[in-house]
Amino acid sequence: MSHTPVPWKASSYPVNRMTQWVIHSDDGSIASLVRSNNADANAEFIVRACNAHEDLLKASKAIAQFAASNPWTGLKDAPKELLANLTAAIRKAEGEPK
Repeated sequence: MSHTPVPWKASSYPVNRMTQWVIHSDDGSIASLVRSNNADANAEFIVRACNAHEDLLKASKAIAQFAASNPWTGLKDAPKELLANLTAAIRKAEGEPK
């Protein structure tokens, strides 16, 4: 399953004395937020998170791989919790269970 390609954008439109936020890409609308508290902040957050997802995942995997294969850097001796949290974040970003 694949998602609509990024970058995504958020735009607002007046609708019946309210503001509707639409998340969209060059391919069309993806989602709409109406009548929700903080709709503007939520739309912007969704867009930032989705647009950064692949880059953050790629960077996280590179750091984890580097730490595992280069013990001389000291990263392998980092607190176990640090690398465990990184691994858990990578799994979560890839949709895997904890």
